Amino acid sequence: MKKNIILTNMLWRFAERTAAQFVQLTVSIILARILFPRDYGIIAIVNVFIGLLEIFIDNGLGNSLIQKKDSDDIDFSTVFYANIVLCMGLYFIIWMLSPFISCFYNEELLTDVLRVASILIIISSVKNIQQAYVAKHLLFKKFFIATLGGTIAAGIVGIWMAVTGYGVWALVAQKLINYLIDTIILWFIVKWRPIRRFSFIRLKSLYSYGWRLLVSSMLNQLMSDLRQLMIGKVYTPADLALYNRGDQFPSVLMVNISSSVDSVLFPVFSKKQDSLGDIRNLVEKSVLLSEYLLMPILTGLIVCSKQIVGVLLTHKWDDCIPYIIILSLSYIFSPIYLSCMNVIKAIGRSDTYLKFKTIQNIFSLVSVFALIKIGPIAIAVSLLLTNLFGQIYGLIISSSYIQYSVLDVLRDCYKTIIISIVMGVAVFYMGTLIENDMIALMIQMLSGISIYFCLSCILKSEAMRYIKNLVLGEKTNEKNNSFL
Repeated sequence: MKKNIILTNMLWRFAERTAAQFVQLTVSIILARILFPRDYGIIAIVNVFIGLLEIFIDNGLGNSLIQKKDSDDIDFSTVFYANIVLCMGLYFIIWMLSPFISCFYNEELLTDVLRVASILIIISSVKNIQQAYVAKHLLFKKFFIATLGGTIAAGIVGIWMAVTGYGVWALVAQKLINYLIDTIILWFIVKWRPIRRFSFIRLKSLYSYGWRLLVSSMLNQLMSDLRQLMIGKVYTPADLALYNRGDQFPSVLMVNISSSVDSVLFPVFSKKQDSLGDIRNLVEKSVLLSEYLLMPILTGLIVCSKQIVGVLLTHKWDDCIPYIIILSLSYIFSPIYLSCMNVIKAIGRSDTYLKFKTIQNIFSLVSVFALIKIGPIAIAVSLLLTNLFGQIYGLIISSSYIQYSVLDVLRDCYKTIIISIVMGVAVFYMGTLIENDMIALMIQMLSGISIYFCLSCILKSEAMRYIKNLVLGEKTNEKNNSFL
């Protein structure tokens, strides 16, 4: 039997994210030993402005193309040309504002760096359509090839330029080359090409859906930045560093798994938007599988946080352990949240999506201001509360369309929850018996994997059976054929 295309694409997406982050981490460690903090400071300022502009490109019309069930070459070509015009306009704005931004930060070099680095906005106008086409047609293997090629090439050039004394320009070149190589590789391996057609009517229709997703993304970004700005303003930069370091581990794990699910489910749900029963079945299976993968990892991160910090960061960073625990808990049910959001987007209810995001961000804002005087750890708690609110509220909204409730989630995931808790308690106890962090962590990891696997077999975990069938290519019964 042919392996399931949905799970296969999730695995390719996960592999792409994991490989890219591994290469980027390796390169960043090397560059950090060569370059100076001032170089990274300049790039940090540049990234803020570029990141805001990229929201306009990545979260509007591209998603509209994926959501539209019968989008064709005219739609893709229309968005392609509209994106180029939009990005050239955004680049012109950045070009004109660069001297003023440089003056505001009292950094003369910032003008040239911002103007050169912002070229990637124009490159993004092409790449965004290619990404939409890859997602629409579930071609994530091609995305893996392009991303890995761009990341490796950019890393090599960045290291060479840093070694030869180019300073901050090494970081600029690394980012530009990464985008450029990604786009070039996709251009050759993805067969889509724009045609000489442009439709204002179709652009208007796509925009009527996409602008709400754009506003939602901007609200999320602003709220994320606000939480960190409040810690840095009310408390100290050291507190902000602890928060960011505590968020680094769980967020990387969450993004790798959840984004793999998110990237694939949205186009799949969009194809089946007229069959809510099929969408419900896919939601059920995706929640079951993604929680089976994510929950034990985050549980392990929580119970092994002391040893992980000791081995990777040294115990001078022990104060970030509470952040690791709190933020890991906040992400543990993120696959459920993402599935709910994809349901709302896929069936064309971007108005409901915007309303939901607005309410969630208002809740987030209130929780931040209510807890900020307690301490910086309380701000991390505000994120936990916001995510829990979003997960429950998102389930309530999506269940009105697909009848998939909180009780259904518990029914599907209760075995994974039980196995993760038992594994977590056992692994935590093992860590208390061994003083050496490195030895303790190795034993905890090996025993955690063994316990999780054995308990999965004893309790006959359905998620483990799905994964086994996928890997071995075994046949499944008729009931599960819709997913596997």
